[in-house]
This record gives sequence, C-alpha cells and structure tokens, in this order.
Amino acid sequence: MCDPFGWHELDKPKINQIHDRLAQLENLTWKEVLIKNNHWNHIIPIGSLSKDARARLTSLRLDDLDEVISIRLTHDERIWGFKFDGALTLLWYDPTHDVWAD
Repeated sequence: MCDPFGWHELDKPKINQIHDRLAQLENLTWKEVLIKNNHWNHIIPIGSLSKDARARLTSLRLDDLDEVISIRLTHDERIWGFKFDGALTLLWYDPTHDVWAD
C-alpha cells in the first residue's frame, strides 16, 4: 500500500473504476484477457520492469517471480499483479505507466 506504486492515494471513484475494470475481465479466460486484448493487457518479464519496481518486488520477497501482468485502465494508467492459483494477485496501481522500463 505504500510508494512507489501504492494504492494509498486512490479515492473512491478511482477504486470503483478499478473494480469495474476487473469485473469486466473476471468472466474471461486468461487467454482471452491476454491475447484477445493483447494491446491492452500484457505479460511482462521481470527484467523489463523499472529499477524501482524490481527493488519493490525484492522488498516484498517476490523477486522469485519470472513475470507480472499489466492490466490497462486508461492510456497511461495500469494495475499490476501476478497469477497465483489462477487468479490475479494485485501488486501496484501505476497511474503514469512507470513500472515498465522498456
């Protein structure tokens, strides 16, 4: 919940927007989420993340992940997570697309 890439600054309308976006995706398969909409949602290798994002994964003891998932909210806004037991575990809210370094 803390910087960088924290959720702590979100207001209720933004949380509702994120909830609505995730609700749109929850009845789709991972293939549909990641391939059908591949210009919006991506699997990103950890090596393509910013230095700050990789450091945050280390501090969260998640540096053993090979990849994370980027879900597009708007042109620049993303939410990030990883698949665990078939579900998306949320990591970060990224309002300015700063998590991805490439």
